[in-house]
Amino acid sequence: METEAELKQTNEFSGVLVLHIWSVDRDRYITLYRGSVTLRFQPLKGMRIVSDTNYFTIHDIEWDIEENTFRAYIVQVEHNAFDSFIDMKFLIEEAERVGWKRAKGRLGGIQDAEDTEFIDYCFPLSDIRFQEIESKDREERFKEVVLNSLTKLGSKLHSMESLRPLTLITGVVLGVVISAVVQAVL
Repeated sequence: METEAELKQTNEFSGVLVLHIWSVDRDRYITLYRGSVTLRFQPLKGMRIVSDTNYFTIHDIEWDIEENTFRAYIVQVEHNAFDSFIDMKFLIEEAERVGWKRAKGRLGGIQDAEDTEFIDYCFPLSDIRFQEIESKDREERFKEVVLNSLTKLGSKLHSMESLRPLTLITGVVLGVVISAVVQAVL
């Protein structure tokens, strides 16, 4: 039978968390570390770790067989949140506030992203394709909503037999306005 100390020891995983914070254009990044981390669970790719008011999703993970330690990689990118732009400076300050440390030497500052292999690692091509598909899908859904609204409006106006000339003028004006809005959005 295992003792409590042996059970505790087998249920702990030690390692390092590595955080890459990227600019929205993916042309600059900074790397921060959180070393000597002990977790009561095995970290997995895709897992979210909550720290204070932030959460981090594990992008990738390595296991060192010799040292019995892990290295978990996390990627964050500047982004829009509600009516604010969350920039690199803010993300760095928040990470440092909750215990993340910068690397020593030149790696401790913001780096230019010149290594395309590293960029592809942090942002797989499927991610870029997904964003393009999602963007096109949004455009198609918007067009569909506008067309459905016009069809319903036309149907309602058509059912009002006594107001046919007024209906025709209203339909033309609405069609022109909605067309202008669609063109401005796209």
